[in-house]
Amino acid sequence: MSRVDCVIKGWELVTFNSEEVLYKIVRRIIVADYNRPFEPGFWVCSTPTIYTDMEQCIVQTKNTVYKLMGNGEFHETDNLMVHTHLCSGLDFTQAMWAIALETKIELGSEDED
Repeated sequence: MSRVDCVIKGWELVTFNSEEVLYKIVRRIIVADYNRPFEPGFWVCSTPTIYTDMEQCIVQTKNTVYKLMGNGEFHETDNLMVHTHLCSGLDFTQAMWAIALETKIELGSEDED
């Protein structure tokens, strides 16, 4: 694979694994976008991936080949609501907190009585 369309940093590769679907997306901050009108510093949230090569730091969707630069994070969830929040600009942790607030579920806390 020789063509790279977009380079992103601080990336998150999120796997959605539910009874209905199994897919991955990548998101984060654009370093370079060779074929699109986005400027460095903008964020991007991909469509579902069709190919991933973590040794080469490459993720491909139907229309775009992403080069992942530097360190990133891997996440997995069965909550499809996360995707909506990721596409509106939140990172994975922020998306999980937003869902917790929306559904009034407490994340990672126990009664301290």
